[in-house]
Amino acid sequence: MEETLPHVVLSNTAVSVPYDGGQFEVGYTIENPLVGVDILAVSDQKWVNNFTYDGSMLRFTVDFNNSMQRREANVSVRYPSMKETVTLFIEQTAPESQAFKLETSELTTLACKYRVTPNDANVYYMALFEDSQYFAANEITTAEELFKDDYEYFTAAAAENNLSPEQFLKLAGIVNKGNISVNEEYLVPGHKYVLYVYGIEFTEDGYKQVSPLQHLVIETPLPELEDVEVKVDVSVSRMNVSLSLDPGTWKGLYNFEFYAETSDLYFPEGEAVPEDFTKRIASNWMWNMYELLDKYYTVDEVISMYCFQGKRKYSQDLTPDTKYIVVAYAVADCDGMPQLVSEPTVTHFTTGK
Repeated sequence: MEETLPHVVLSNTAVSVPYDGGQFEVGYTIENPLVGVDILAVSDQKWVNNFTYDGSMLRFTVDFNNSMQRREANVSVRYPSMKETVTLFIEQTAPESQAFKLETSELTTLACKYRVTPNDANVYYMALFEDSQYFAANEITTAEELFKDDYEYFTAAAAENNLSPEQFLKLAGIVNKGNISVNEEYLVPGHKYVLYVYGIEFTEDGYKQVSPLQHLVIETPLPELEDVEVKVDVSVSRMNVSLSLDPGTWKGLYNFEFYAETSDLYFPEGEAVPEDFTKRIASNWMWNMYELLDKYYTVDEVISMYCFQGKRKYSQDLTPDTKYIVVAYAVADCDGMPQLVSEPTVTHFTTGK
């Protein structure tokens, strides 16, 4: 006698869902079932998730479609001893048009102006400006992950202040309605930032996303670079390092910095200078400048502490038996602040034991 094996039959094998996602269900029956055993559903896309089963209905969640394109997923429905693969095909539509117009203007090395214009003047929306490094540091790679990160942060902040998310976002001026124009200041040169926007609708216990996340990547320019080479001669005696610095014909200011092999700005001797090295040094200088200004130092005081003019000699004890680079570059005023204005010169050395 031929063995009768279990088999799963779906009420639908293809489902089309709207771009805003939601909760969906598909009926199923199990022919020749095993006692006490139910199906298992697995999607090949993360945006289809949260499967539940009750013996007759398969329920699942489809996330909001943050792209401007339709997308597809295949859900494999499994059951012990079942030979055939049963697949549920899911197609999610795309929004018909973008909900916002994003524009930038007046971009300088240290500032940027942006404007957000919604198609619907009555929609609430989030317009957030973030350092591009934030996403990598927090392992955010998709729009869904970014919305979740925002939601968790803002709802936690609301709870800490004994407010609902709606109250908190409105009182803090985080949520917007209608056209906005914003000046972002205290940026750093040669650095990438991201402006991202999405519509929201408040609910009883929080809010939900109602339009795809749109974004602009904004990169601040470097100052115009001068043809300056700050020559650095290094002499090492155990942990003591002596420098002879010569800016040549440059009559202005210059700075130098040590970076140990543990720094992410260090690169080994013999390797090519990283392509983004000048941008990173320029950004690092400006971040240090802002930090000191926040501690109530004046610009003149910072210059007097860190900058030099003409030929100079300098000596300092560093960590023994460690590889270093010393980086030197010209400094001059740009957009109202002293900034890196030349390609850095890099000299490698190793301290003694």
